[in-house]
Amino acid sequence: MLTPPDSTEADQSKAPSQPYPQPHRQHHIPTSKILSCVLCAQRKVKCDRKTPCSNCVKAGATCIPTVPNPPRRRKYRVLGGEEDLKLRLKRYEKLLLSFGMSIQELDSGVTAETRRPMTKAMDDLSIGGRVTASRDEQLWVPLSEDILEGSSDDEFLEVIPDDLLSSADESSFLFPMMALHIDLTMLHPSQVQIFQLWQAFVDNVNPLCKIIHAPTMQQKILQASGNLYDLSKPMQALMFVIYAFAVTSMNEQECERMFPGEHRSSLLTKWRYGAQRALIAADVVKTTDIVVLQAFTLFILCVRATYDSQSLLILSGVAFRLAQVQGLHREALLAKKTVFEAEIGRRLWWQLIVLESREAEMSRVSTLTDPRQWDTKLPANINDSDLYPDMREPPKDHNGTTEMIFCLLRYEVGQFQRTSPALNGSWQLFANQSIPYAQKEAVINSLESILQQKYLQYLDDVIPLHFLSLRVSRAFRNRLRLLSLHPRKNPSRTTLMSPHEKSTLFNLCLEIIQTDNDGHRKESIQKYIWHINAQFQADAFIYLVNELKAFPVGDSADRAWVQVLEAFNYRPELLSGGGMRNELVTAIGNLILKAWSARENAYVRMNQALPEGAMPMAILSLKALRIKPGTELMEFQGDFSSEEDLSQGQSTDAFHRSPQIVTGDGDDMTMDVNTVDWAYWNELIHNYTEAAATESAGGQDRQR
Repeated sequence: MLTPPDSTEADQSKAPSQPYPQPHRQHHIPTSKILSCVLCAQRKVKCDRKTPCSNCVKAGATCIPTVPNPPRRRKYRVLGGEEDLKLRLKRYEKLLLSFGMSIQELDSGVTAETRRPMTKAMDDLSIGGRVTASRDEQLWVPLSEDILEGSSDDEFLEVIPDDLLSSADESSFLFPMMALHIDLTMLHPSQVQIFQLWQAFVDNVNPLCKIIHAPTMQQKILQASGNLYDLSKPMQALMFVIYAFAVTSMNEQECERMFPGEHRSSLLTKWRYGAQRALIAADVVKTTDIVVLQAFTLFILCVRATYDSQSLLILSGVAFRLAQVQGLHREALLAKKTVFEAEIGRRLWWQLIVLESREAEMSRVSTLTDPRQWDTKLPANINDSDLYPDMREPPKDHNGTTEMIFCLLRYEVGQFQRTSPALNGSWQLFANQSIPYAQKEAVINSLESILQQKYLQYLDDVIPLHFLSLRVSRAFRNRLRLLSLHPRKNPSRTTLMSPHEKSTLFNLCLEIIQTDNDGHRKESIQKYIWHINAQFQADAFIYLVNELKAFPVGDSADRAWVQVLEAFNYRPELLSGGGMRNELVTAIGNLILKAWSARENAYVRMNQALPEGAMPMAILSLKALRIKPGTELMEFQGDFSSEEDLSQGQSTDAFHRSPQIVTGDGDDMTMDVNTVDWAYWNELIHNYTEAAATESAGGQDRQR
């Protein structure tokens, strides 16, 4: 039996009879409430509300249940009219002044239209330019009887409305709304479900992040799940983030099996809200607790597909600065920590380097990650079992693969950028069209040699994490080659490319799309699909389709159409819109239809049947969307000469809006691969739409 801890807080909320709340009860108000016994109420300690309760049993006292007050209809009202309200406000001002707080004179012109419940008014009251936080709540204890009739310390918000759950947004971190007393304990799942979510996080998410030590954290979660009412604020924040990230990594069917009757979207809404509220309660914007910073970092990674790029830029910048405050950016400061803390700090720092530089590139601003301002070493190539809190000597790196393989591959690329004399701290070499391709290829081969010697030679693609690591490594090298070959900086270069260069670029784009399809197709890495779904090489895809419009037949075209049509199976947002605006979906769809029409016409002229036989479902769907009345996706107006621009280089920075790869300007260090910022593509297509109205249709014929 768990013994409730003592508490001296006057507004201590009382725990329900179970050690954790059941999910199916959280949206229903209990028909009756079991109150604390008389002795526990007098002592102001938590009562387990059993008969007799554990506290009375230990004290050898008679346990007398508290008789509940008769139920009354709860309503908010102003007593005594407006004059009475003015008197009460004056009294509250005097009480505030008695505590030494300076406030501005309150406006007495309160009307019926602007009046709101007194509880919300008191919670929103600004004192000295700052909103009162939880630590100031004891100030209101003497006023509770006047403000709320029949209120008690049991009256925390027991049912969180759906509109409140969905109200949390990215701005809440910097400007939190503290208007409600919410007991977040009610949002925790059952103990069994906590362990199921933890296991999903360990299997699906942790191998790709590695900023927490799984064995140590598992023990903490085991202890915390047994007494959710005694959680520390940092631990509560981390647990809610783990719930949210675990559900993010699961599909609808997996969520239904784990939480019968609940939809994945509602689970995400609930636990992202809980994570945000818990982080705010933990003072995330000024924390010096590494657990809070770990939770905050995981939260940003979790909501990348939900928050806009500018908000993510701000939040990742806050996390980066918090890491600097905690000394994670200097080896001299890490040396003052324990071996365990220093190694976890290095893992967290490098993850933040990737995250902040990624978001900086998405927003096209300079990154905070100036290599001259930090010297943190790469994390050790070790397993979590090699690391424990009490160790005195640093662990030795393994020769070969460990649990850190995926993360280290990405970090090694960043380290190469920092230290390679040829790069001089940026990727601008590859975007510079005046530098011969052979020189760029030599740098790529040098990087490939380092990765092969340290990691790739030990990988076994039968192991899911190894397969994904090989895919990411190959995708990054191909992305550098695409940056070197793609004529984005010099549109006229398209006509100057040799047939060999054009063929190389076409095959490179085909390999990139095929690699992406392989990741979706392989069953063993479906647990990492949340990461793969965030990666899409849109520039390669568009260049490939544009070439298919110009060269619709042949063996290369046949192979390319197989991959393009398969990509539609894994990228339904290309049909339905998903998170993209209609202009982008329509533009890509029109490009596909024009390329397919060119293919059909070519086979008609040759008097041959299409190799695909019947019209593919993706093409049928795209056509249906353009003729169905009332559809969201309306026909794109204009001759779309901008489709030529997509392959000839007028997209310039758009392709390098891809946040996890090199930037067109080469100033930022990014170590992820293949992500595309759909919001920026919306702007791109809009600009092309305007260009299409003034530019002539078509373009020069190109020969491979």
